[in-house]
This record gives sequence, C-alpha cells and structure tokens, in this order.
Amino acid sequence: MRRGTLANMKANMTKSSLSPGALLKVFGLIGGLFVIAIIGVCISPYLPFLGPPRSVSGSTIALEEKWDFAAPTQSIYLPLTTGDLVLIRALNSVVAIDADTGTNRWNYISGSRNIPDSLLFVNKDSVIFRPNNDWTMYAVGRDDGKLKWQLERAFSDGQITGAAVDDTRVYVFSGRQGFVWAYNLKDGTLAWRSQSLHTGFYNITPRGDKLILFNNGTMFVLDSDTGYLSTMRENTFQGGSPWIFDDQVYQAFRNKLVVRNINTGATEWDLNKEPLYLTVIGDRVYFSSRDKSLSAVNRNSGQLLWEKYLDAAPVSAVTNIDDKGYLMLANGVIVELDMETGNEIGRVVTTPASTSPYYSDKGLATDGTMLYATFGDSTILAFGK
Repeated sequence: MRRGTLANMKANMTKSSLSPGALLKVFGLIGGLFVIAIIGVCISPYLPFLGPPRSVSGSTIALEEKWDFAAPTQSIYLPLTTGDLVLIRALNSVVAIDADTGTNRWNYISGSRNIPDSLLFVNKDSVIFRPNNDWTMYAVGRDDGKLKWQLERAFSDGQITGAAVDDTRVYVFSGRQGFVWAYNLKDGTLAWRSQSLHTGFYNITPRGDKLILFNNGTMFVLDSDTGYLSTMRENTFQGGSPWIFDDQVYQAFRNKLVVRNINTGATEWDLNKEPLYLTVIGDRVYFSSRDKSLSAVNRNSGQLLWEKYLDAAPVSAVTNIDDKGYLMLANGVIVELDMETGNEIGRVVTTPASTSPYYSDKGLATDGTMLYATFGDSTILAFGK
C-alpha cells in the first residue's frame, strides 16, 4: 500500500510539473519580470528619481573637473552665477553653492515637489524666486539666504506668469488683463502698477529706464520708474519668444531666424533655419536647431560663417570661456568647440548616457573662469583650469 501510494504521488507530481498550462504560467511570470526589468533599465536615466547620480566617465576638454554637488532634489533650472556663488533651483528649494569649493553655503526651503517652479532671478544682493506656480514671490539675501520679504497672493488678476529684476525693482506680470507690477527690492513695497494692457506677455526685459514686453507681434515699452506706457509697436515683431541683444530682437518665425531692429521693428536679416537655443557672443550669433545642427552667423550681416551637425540634440545654449565654446547635448555630453571654426576640440562624457527629459531646464553657465553644468537630475558639476 505504501509503495503504491508513493508511486502514485510521484506520478502525480511528475504529471503536474510537466503540465503545459503550468509551464506556460511559469514562463509567463518569468518573461513578465524580465520585461519589467528591461523597461526599468531603459527608462531609469530619463527619470531623475530612478536614475543613478551623474558622474564624469571621460574628458578631453581644456578644463578639469573641480567638484560635484548633489542637490537635495532634482535641479529644474540651469545654474545662475553671481559673485562667488552658483545658484540652483531645486524642486522645493533654492540652493547656493560656493563657486570655488562646491560646498553648500545656504539652502532656502520653499515650494512643493509636486508643483515645482523654475522662476529665479538674482541681482547684486538679493535672490528672487517664485515658490510655486502661483501668486507669491520671495526675496532672500544673496549672501546668507535669509528671507527679506515676500508677496503672498498679491495679484487679483491671476498667477504670476513672468518677472524680471534690475538694480532697484522686481517687475512681475500676470496673464489675464496685462497688468505689470513693480516692487522695490529693498523691502518689497509696491512702487507702481501699470494700466491694463489687455494681453498676456511672452517675457519682460529691463533695459535702462525702460521695460520691454512682447506678445502676439506687438512690443510694449513702459517707463520703469512710473509704469507709464510710452511706446507700442503693433504687428512688427511676429514670432516666438524673443531674445534681445543690444538693439536687435531675435525670433523664430515661419521656420526662420528673423532679426529686427528694436527701435523700428524693421527686419535687418533672416536665415532659413529655426533657432532652438540662441546666444550672441561678440559679433557672432550662435544657435542650435532641431535638426541637431549648430550655426555661427555674423550678427551684423547675417552671413552664415559655419554650420556643424552634432551627434545628439543640444539642450543648452553655447557658453564660452575665452575662445572656447561649450554646449550640452541630450546624450549627457558637453562639447568643447573652437568658436572661430566650429571644430570640436574635446568633450566631457557623463553617465548615465542620457540627460533626463523629465525637466526641460538644464544647461551650462560660466563666471568667466569656471564652467557649471546641470543635467536635469540632482547633480551639479564644475570644471575649471
């Protein structure tokens, strides 16, 4: 009886282990776990909260790595340099780093991880930022990070949609009726409020005793001391959000780069290439496009001087130290270029191999001697001679 029973049990076990349905379930479970693991590996560089910290795996540029810094959360804005500090806007804080040593000078906790905000400005002694995408605005001391003043839900016209600072005031606007407010940097008191301009704006730019605003092809010029509307040029600046350099306004318009005179609105020149990131250095315009190209153009004549195709999409504007230019790519590489010819001199390779698209604001900054990089995760790298 016992032998028969044991034999039957073994037979049943053998039959069960060889059952096609059971095998299918086991292999299905293994396959599912394998697919999940592969997906996790593939997407982890794109998700800052899953990806490992960024590090330099190789470098052939003229600068050497000086320090790296791990912010408390992901950085959501390119670095800002001011004096001996590098400012980083993290998810729910503003972080000040010593530019020479990479040590944390101060960290002001404010805002929400769930509703991050990248609005950040600095002048000689204040750092101004919006904690969340709402009505508030904070000002802290540049050197110590201590709160100087704050605006709490100051606008009945809706949330702050843009801001700018000069040496004496912070200027903000909201998006419904086109009011502009000016607040004294010293204590946050209201200096003036403009009339309703009945429109939202792309951006606001202080320029001497004027404020320049653009929207839907129209340029508005306000007196920065009073808020009085002194000039309005309608339908003369059609295109995307402008870059302003001296008396020139650079805009993407109908798949072109269009350059207009800020005083007259007249077109100075255009180029059949749409800009993505743009900057002006000396007498040249450097801009990248969606086809992974980088171009250099004479800013006075519009003559194309050189064009270079890159191995990945640019995610920053060109910045320079002396005669060398630096550009960040979407594969985690920083390219060093000869600014005269566009030839590549060297590159920094970082790992993971991709920068995160989770945050669009990432890039490079320089104080003239050091190069600072954020990649959309929590790592900040510094390079110098």
